[in-house]
Amino acid sequence: MWDPSSGQISYASGGHNPPLLIDGETGQVRDLPATGIALGILPGIELQPYSVEMKPGDTLVAYTDGVTEAMQDDYTEWGMENFKDLLADTHRDSAQKTVDRILSTIESFVAGAPQSDDLTLWLLKRSHDHK
Repeated sequence: MWDPSSGQISYASGGHNPPLLIDGETGQVRDLPATGIALGILPGIELQPYSVEMKPGDTLVAYTDGVTEAMQDDYTEWGMENFKDLLADTHRDSAQKTVDRILSTIESFVAGAPQSDDLTLWLLKRSHDHK
């Protein structure tokens, strides 16, 4: 849940990678806490709630492991370090420009190798005009 006036986000994880928060001023990328079992595995599970406050200019990134595990023909993976470096480098860009750059960078990296997993990204960038 997102409250645009305060920047507060409440979330839970259904088994995916922890979301990342990009500091809009410094470009620092940090893992947000997130633990939870994949949805649909067991009935009646309870997920741990988390919350974080986004400052104006910050970006929240949710993604599937297909992003960091995109691989070349020789099974070399793009990796978390490359992903975080790119996110830090794009911290002042729009969410759309960041997504476009991630996808084009992965496409260049895999160099035509068949896609091995889904590539799913979701970005939320808090505007400086949040009134």
